[in-house]
Amino acid sequence: MVLTSGWFHHRRLSHSLWLLKRFVGFVLCWAWLLPFTGYADATSNREPRLALIVGHNQGNAGLKDLRYAQQDARRIRQVLMELGGYKSSEIILLEAPTAKKLKQTMQKLKRKLQSANKKGRFFFYFSGHSRPHQFQLGRDAVRFATVMRFVRSLPVRLRVVVVDSCYSGGIIRAKGEQTPRDKGAARDDSQKWSAGRFQESVARVKGTIILTSSSSRGRSYESDSIQSSLFTSSFIAGLRGAADFNQDQRVSLNEILDYVYPQTLAISLKSKLRELQTPVKKVDVEGPGLLFLTYLKKADAQMVFEQDIRGHLFLYRGDTLVHEFSKGQGKRIRVGVKAGRYVVHVRRKGRMGVIRTKLRSRQTKRIASAKLTWQQPSIREQVQKGSDNYPFTLSLQGHYTPISQLAVHGAALSLQFDVRRWMRVGLRYQFSFANAQDLPYRLHDLGFPLAFGYGLGFASFMSWWGLLVEPRLSVRTNTSSPDTFLNIGTIVGATTSFDYMVSPDFAMRISISGGVHLVFFDRDTRVSPAFDVGFGFSWRGG
Repeated sequence: MVLTSGWFHHRRLSHSLWLLKRFVGFVLCWAWLLPFTGYADATSNREPRLALIVGHNQGNAGLKDLRYAQQDARRIRQVLMELGGYKSSEIILLEAPTAKKLKQTMQKLKRKLQSANKKGRFFFYFSGHSRPHQFQLGRDAVRFATVMRFVRSLPVRLRVVVVDSCYSGGIIRAKGEQTPRDKGAARDDSQKWSAGRFQESVARVKGTIILTSSSSRGRSYESDSIQSSLFTSSFIAGLRGAADFNQDQRVSLNEILDYVYPQTLAISLKSKLRELQTPVKKVDVEGPGLLFLTYLKKADAQMVFEQDIRGHLFLYRGDTLVHEFSKGQGKRIRVGVKAGRYVVHVRRKGRMGVIRTKLRSRQTKRIASAKLTWQQPSIREQVQKGSDNYPFTLSLQGHYTPISQLAVHGAALSLQFDVRRWMRVGLRYQFSFANAQDLPYRLHDLGFPLAFGYGLGFASFMSWWGLLVEPRLSVRTNTSSPDTFLNIGTIVGATTSFDYMVSPDFAMRISISGGVHLVFFDRDTRVSPAFDVGFGFSWRGG
């Protein structure tokens, strides 16, 4: 009995301990699974997505090969994965495909979406050559209407079509398209960026959006300086954060539409093209909900460019240009990028601000103008692109002239214009304290210097070398009588200057000139050496 009672007591105690262990294990299990449960909830509402991205550099008879179309396609794929919520398995990238390959891929995508039986969104991008009414794939061609029939036949809720090619606006009127209603999309500013998990709101907007780089009769251009096409460069810049006007860390359809058109137009205007490039849009959507294209909160890291920075910004990771965009003063721009080491170039007025920085994962780094070191672009860039990026410069200098034909120890003030990189013109006034023959007169000189040469810079310095011709009018006033004498002459020689950049707008300048001074008298011409040293400041406009 005692044994039975003791056994029962022990069995009851063991059962209680077992229940306690099960309860503690259950709590710990849920506590451990809770973060993953939240993640599952966040992704369970995620709509299916699929993207087809096509890049083709090759031209054909009469069409020169492009340099950046396929690279632009890869950059689009990258930004969709980093900020657009696309998985790598949801993006098909075709580089230089044949017409047969493109059509086969479209049919496979259509079958895949039909079998999935889930409505989501589809994104199509093309960069390359086009002729009116058709994509040019090297020697092959695919008609705009063929692609649009494929896009409209897909069983998806939302279709986004982006085309970067000449005559790309023709795809809007391709057979199978409907009349645009251009209703736009609603905005919502309630969701802010944080380092935690993110639950995407599923929009109920449905329809078709088409963005093209040019009209049905217009041309599209690419640029060596930005290593991209003008349109795709603006489009990617907007997706990465430049179009986030309301600073809610998301880029909406409306924001992209408001950014891409003026940005592309501005770059084409600055590039002095034969014709302005004007993108075209067609927005045919309806229904309530949120319609965002990218989310900066998904970025691995972020850079925030403060309001005092202005110019064209280039972000390099290693030797690779990963992002570029234009920024005006008074506007703060946040950009989503991958973690890593970056070199940032801010180019303005032919000069370049540089900062090197390292971003860790989930880090946000703020960059202000005070952190930049201003310098000249590389010699290769200056030689190749200097004439297009070198605005006029206004220089004010004080001079000391130890010797010339009619005077010694002269002091002068000059105003000089640098016209592009190869010519300088100016106006100069000089007063001399003494003359070479120790005669009783004072000397005033009015000069019109003109120099031709070339300048190149390295780091924060720039040197300029050229040949100088300076016609002069000399006025001699006698100190013992009211007599005044006029002489004309000219200085012929060489000149050089050295600039040190204080900012992209201002530089300190030292100039040195030397040669011979010819003065014309009634019966002869006198020649003597001339030497001049100047110091002042230069301001770069444009």
